[in-house]
Amino acid sequence: MASVGALPTSSKRTIVTWDTWIEKAVELAWSSPYAPDKSMAVYAASKVIGEKAMWDWVVIPPVVLGSPLSTKTQDYPSSSAIPIPLLNNDQHAMNAFIDQFPPFFFVDIADAARLHVAALIHADVEGERIFAFAGPFNRNDILAVFRKLRHHRRFTDDICRSDREQVHRWIEPQT
Repeated sequence: MASVGALPTSSKRTIVTWDTWIEKAVELAWSSPYAPDKSMAVYAASKVIGEKAMWDWVVIPPVVLGSPLSTKTQDYPSSSAIPIPLLNNDQHAMNAFIDQFPPFFFVDIADAARLHVAALIHADVEGERIFAFAGPFNRNDILAVFRKLRHHRRFTDDICRSDREQVHRWIEPQT
């Protein structure tokens, strides 16, 4: 899903289908200058290229949140790393990566795993992209969880805009 929605290019609604890709992300990622502020485009482009290579069978989750298998051996891979700069009040990481995320959909890692298993054992699933959505979120939602769990700590301020629900304006799954 990140290849479809990770880099919104307009405010108009888009019908998301099995052949929807953000080619603009690939163009942006490969264009110069190669600077840290293009990290979101590079990430989205990697999803486009990777998903196209594996489209025969893949579950396409958006941002996957949940516990990694082992932070000792793999640190925080992929999107499980998103909350860490917020937890640590790491302004540099937030400016370079986290703040580039538009409001987006998330799915729990256990639910994404269940979808993979279901797709493997369901006889009718063949050569399909399966989308996983739990709900929309932005960094304010992650900060709200941290504030609730660690109420004694001071965290960075919420972003000014209230754009969480705007995720629906540019992704409209096809039924």
